[in-house]
Amino acid sequence: MQCLKCQETKLSKEFPSSTLNEKCDHAPLHCLRCVTTYAKKHDNRCSYAENKDQPCQQIIDENRLQICDVQLNALFPKIYPTSSESKSPVKAAAASAAKTRVGELIVKRIDGETTEIPYKETLSIREVKLQVQKKMKIRIEKQRLIYNGTVLQEMKDEKTSATVVTYDLQPDATIHLMVLLSAIPPTLTTVVFDLYWGWPDAGKDYLDASALVFSGKTYEGVADYKTLGFAKKAIYHSGDRIDKEKRQGHHFIKVNLKEIPKSFTHVFFTLSSYTSPEISHFKNLNFRFYDEDHPDKMLCSDQTKKGKSNQAIVMCSLSKMDGHWYVHDNGVVSNGCARNYPPLKNTILNIIDEWSM
Repeated sequence: MQCLKCQETKLSKEFPSSTLNEKCDHAPLHCLRCVTTYAKKHDNRCSYAENKDQPCQQIIDENRLQICDVQLNALFPKIYPTSSESKSPVKAAAASAAKTRVGELIVKRIDGETTEIPYKETLSIREVKLQVQKKMKIRIEKQRLIYNGTVLQEMKDEKTSATVVTYDLQPDATIHLMVLLSAIPPTLTTVVFDLYWGWPDAGKDYLDASALVFSGKTYEGVADYKTLGFAKKAIYHSGDRIDKEKRQGHHFIKVNLKEIPKSFTHVFFTLSSYTSPEISHFKNLNFRFYDEDHPDKMLCSDQTKKGKSNQAIVMCSLSKMDGHWYVHDNGVVSNGCARNYPPLKNTILNIIDEWSM
């Protein structure tokens, strides 16, 4: 990806995973270094403040700026000279302090929520999960912790517990947390993403449910209001179902897991406003995601409130891992809509990148 500010080509992981203020109406296409450097020089202002076409007047959220700093330091750690490289007592002391320094582990959810856990070399992965359960209210069995593309297991072998040292976790490292909502049982055939909405108070607008499909990081296509059948209708979209008298719209998407091509690894379900800049303009949102054979049992939580001040939100996803399908909670806000998918694709690629970090 090319940073629009410094014009350098960089890895996607060198960019923020989401906008740095909920009111920013642009994609996060300035790299972490440009974002943090500009903010520190200009009272935490968004690096798009000097954009000629669409200047941004927002102040970066302090917590999100700190996350950017942590990500940047994790990607490009400071190297301290060893005692053999310098005879200076001051530098030697700094190097010694660096070797014994303490810090925290940062655990980050895909929606940007973070928590910190005091670092110690004897800290077990089980203890990390217990801390996450206590601080973030996510049960241990729902946690999937990832570092450097590796899932952190609680046991090193049948008798030995894994620790932070097992995975070479250093102070200030960032662990990515996937919230596993539900493993898809082998008997489940079809899942349904179902959405009702009311028109805004003034005028008429559409709230779109879309399913964006990926094989790894390769975009395969979308099922939406204009592309009703995808992958030979293994993924089927109902199209617009509008009740003009009730000023109400309805979409649903069905995914037949038995018919999906084996190369597909992710199906991301998104909500987006066709015209309005905020989902909050729509009334009486009713969202459900369920097994077609058990419509009374929700497979993921309702994230619509989290995205109300944005044009789009990546609600949840089906992901295939180790040959099995899983439901993951996302709740990541985004720009873009059903007539402008690139910002949504970029947000989703950032999510996939974080899962592999």
